[in-house]
Amino acid sequence: MKKMILNNFNSFSIVNDNIPVIDHSKDEVLIKVKACGVCSSDYSRIFDKGPYSFPLILGHEFCGIVEDKSTLSSFQIGDSVAVFPLKPCFKCISCKKGYYNRCHNYGYFGSREDGGFQEYIKIPSWNLVPIDNIPYELACLIEPASVALNAINKITIDKNDKVCIIGTGIIGLFIGIFLQHLGLKDIAFFSRNSFKSDLLNSAGFSIVKENLGNLSFDLIFESVGSNESVNLSMQILNSESKLVLIGNPSGDIILKRDCYWKILRNEAQIFGVWNSEYPKNWLDAVEIFRMVDFHWLRKLLAVGTSFEELIDLIRKKYNNNLQELKVIWSNNG
Repeated sequence: MKKMILNNFNSFSIVNDNIPVIDHSKDEVLIKVKACGVCSSDYSRIFDKGPYSFPLILGHEFCGIVEDKSTLSSFQIGDSVAVFPLKPCFKCISCKKGYYNRCHNYGYFGSREDGGFQEYIKIPSWNLVPIDNIPYELACLIEPASVALNAINKITIDKNDKVCIIGTGIIGLFIGIFLQHLGLKDIAFFSRNSFKSDLLNSAGFSIVKENLGNLSFDLIFESVGSNESVNLSMQILNSESKLVLIGNPSGDIILKRDCYWKILRNEAQIFGVWNSEYPKNWLDAVEIFRMVDFHWLRKLLAVGTSFEELIDLIRKKYNNNLQELKVIWSNNG
């Protein structure tokens, strides 16, 4: 089998290796990876900050088909599945309460251990969710979609709420899609990218480009994590607004005094989101994927069908030479 290894900053190798063998003493399956997305956090691992250690096989947004299984697994050969990438300890306080995303001592496919950019991988059955007939190139997006659902579920929502989503990455996009699915109509994206703006408009969203300080919203979702975007999200708070922070910080976040005043004077409610709640968010995401037409979303995907093509797309995306929102590896072999 082939696998794509990150050996050092911006340095990959594609190697052949043996297909992993199932351990029948464990409840695990062997999956053939059919699609894997490149997360925004992966670009930092590749080009900027690096992973926990080199070498590493990246990829935590992946899905595939069960090729083999241990005798302990209830999955069947041929089942299509998505992979929850976090491996909890099951022993800490958070795990005992069922908050696996807050585990104190976890493993993570594609971050703390090898992930989905390989043709075959062994996965504990506990981490698998059936996806039935959802196309693999969309099913690998269930991971970021589940994060979006976690953000939405943090707050009480009214159909008349006025919403602003700051960030047109895949998580912000799914937040908008799911809010539409819940019946909300007044949803605006803050976007300076004309390609994304046109597609968002075609999907029924409004676009705000400048002068956000003159507007106010009931619900604000910040999915970028930059100093500018966090301060911007606080400038548009109104009385009793709810602000949901999702974006991983790219550096220190320094609040302007006027933004801090906004929080106090409006008695704003601020919620933090980390990863997704498993299995609830994942099962809900799968159900929505079965019902919602995502045909327009495919226009935002740049798909590589070989590791060589994938590496080229990753470098183009990092250097802003690719207009598509998301890079995906699709294994059609």
